[in-house]
Amino acid sequence: MLTVLPASALLVWLGSRGMRRPGGVPVVVYHSVAPEADWLPWRDSITVRPDVFRRHMQALRDMGRIVVSSSCLRERRDSGAPFDPRWVVLHFDDGYLDNMLHAAPILRDFGHAATIFVSADFIDSSSGLRSHGIGYMNADELRAMDADPLIEIASHGLDHGRIPVSDRIVDHLDAGNWRRYAPHIWSLSPGPKARWFEAADPAPLRLGAPIHQSDSKLCGRWWRDGARENEAERDRRVQAELREARARLEAVLGREVRFLCWPFDSWTLAARSAAEAAGFRSFTGGRGENLPDEDPAVLSRVHVHDHAFGGGPLWLEDLGFRAKLGSMSGNLYWAPVVMAASLIRRRRFAKPGVHA
Repeated sequence: MLTVLPASALLVWLGSRGMRRPGGVPVVVYHSVAPEADWLPWRDSITVRPDVFRRHMQALRDMGRIVVSSSCLRERRDSGAPFDPRWVVLHFDDGYLDNMLHAAPILRDFGHAATIFVSADFIDSSSGLRSHGIGYMNADELRAMDADPLIEIASHGLDHGRIPVSDRIVDHLDAGNWRRYAPHIWSLSPGPKARWFEAADPAPLRLGAPIHQSDSKLCGRWWRDGARENEAERDRRVQAELREARARLEAVLGREVRFLCWPFDSWTLAARSAAEAAGFRSFTGGRGENLPDEDPAVLSRVHVHDHAFGGGPLWLEDLGFRAKLGSMSGNLYWAPVVMAASLIRRRRFAKPGVHA
């Protein structure tokens, strides 16, 4: 790392106007914000420590950034009016309880808006507002968060599942990896899943069961019983699932839900058509920069990690965050820093997990 960073810093210093171009609005994605999240098998990929998250929020303020809501950005894009180059949008995927316990107080300290995406099967069955714990938010907590003027709750689908799409076997379940393959289990387990991490085994699968080549449940054609479903069967299944996800979240919140965050940020044209038929009007999963000439219904996002350079002091976390933000804003001289951080981090966290 000590040899890569000086070279990256030199490239940043050498940045000129030729390495800058008009950028879009960065949409920054978090998942879990917690001091530790040992219950999550993919914690190394998606958990950010609260002090690092606070450092990120402080960096936004120090950089003169303006955090706006997803709805605000969509309205401005629909109108065709230019948007402020200082704008940033914050997202949180999965609806973890720690979003309420750790992220929300920091967001309020800075007055930053955010959207939290929730999968309907992962709404915890408990009641009341908890002051501690792990897992996912319950209905009361989601309503309380949605009532906060800074925070909007939106849909992350039904069960965040993955499905087999061919007979090609890529792995087998064992005692050490089955939790990491939880999305394969979720697709086979109808009903509540908020306490999935308390299970002692991968039922309805068994240890030793093959893991086949897979895709998001909302995109792939399900391979089972030696055959793959046809496109019409898939489209009916996906539309029905998204209708259920939307209806259940609307029942919890007592209002209309129109924004869908695709699980794994993976989608297809067929999946989008099914989602629109189910009543959704805004989506994630873009591969652009949220520029004025892009589809206003689709947001492109950048995922933020803790241990941006594989570890180190808080100033390195700050550097990694600023680099990602700057790169998505059109400041290409940050690209070498982003690439260096990604390379170093991958070497440390070689197997981040299926969910990420």
